Amino acid sequence: MKVAMRAPSNSPLQMAGLALLWALGAGAAAAAEPIVSAQELIDKGALRLPADAVKALLAAGAGIETIAPASGNTRRWTNEPDGNFVASSRGKLGTNSTAQGTWKVTDGGLYCVEIAWKGGGEQWCRAVYRLDSATYLAPADLPKNADKQYGMLTVAGQAGAVAAAMASAPISVAAPISVAAPVAVATPASTAPSAAAAAKGARSYLDKAQVEQTFIGKSMVFKRGNEMVQWELRADGQLFATNRTRGSRDAAAWQLADDGKLCVKWRGSSQDGCRYYYKEGDKFSITETNQPNAAAVAEIQEIQ
Repeated sequence: MKVAMRAPSNSPLQMAGLALLWALGAGAAAAAEPIVSAQELIDKGALRLPADAVKALLAAGAGIETIAPASGNTRRWTNEPDGNFVASSRGKLGTNSTAQGTWKVTDGGLYCVEIAWKGGGEQWCRAVYRLDSATYLAPADLPKNADKQYGMLTVAGQAGAVAAAMASAPISVAAPISVAAPVAVATPASTAPSAAAAAKGARSYLDKAQVEQTFIGKSMVFKRGNEMVQWELRADGQLFATNRTRGSRDAAAWQLADDGKLCVKWRGSSQDGCRYYYKEGDKFSITETNQPNAAAVAEIQEIQ
């Protein structure tokens, strides 16, 4: 991950004001749990904010405070107009650290963040959920992440947007495209499986349009051997990868051929190559060729 180095733009007066607003926000949500599981959000009827509300709530100038579930650290930053920020992290024992980061809100209402912490970067895209008087950052697909935990979101500097977001008409906690969801783009006649074959769950390779709709602009997690790997395929031709098992990261440029072949050229030490994607039954898999009986090199576990 490459993040442009820049100095914090917050003056001492601005930081003092943000600290006061954060304190007020924390008091308002004092009764709320700082960390919840996705299952708790489902069980307690949390409602996801629509894209327009998220864009207003987390616009440039918003002061962000989140809690990291794994460590319990409190992280703070301000969304700068150029898409950058300087994050600070405060541990339970009073330890502090800072790092450069970037932010954006997607058209689908996901808040996406990358932070280059010294001990290892973090990268995620989260939806915003409203639960009583509190808001939380969690994946768009809660059921697939039911056993995972997520932290509370506190926003300062956007008083009007906060009030509007809390009063906005939420959308349901429906998942985005899931692994089990059918591809909406019609398959060309030359490659479309027969109705009988589809009923039996026969393999069907995805063409360019289907790959674009299913994977581009989204994050996928796949199992390759004993390793779990996450890819974020961005619409601008960039790919950001995280090997969750090894704890390593890499980035690449990708190109997509008309027959659905996705080729990547890595910037780091990962091996360049091309892959095909097929759907069989309700599962997606990855192969090195598009032959009918080509062996799968990875099984996709999650798309969001």
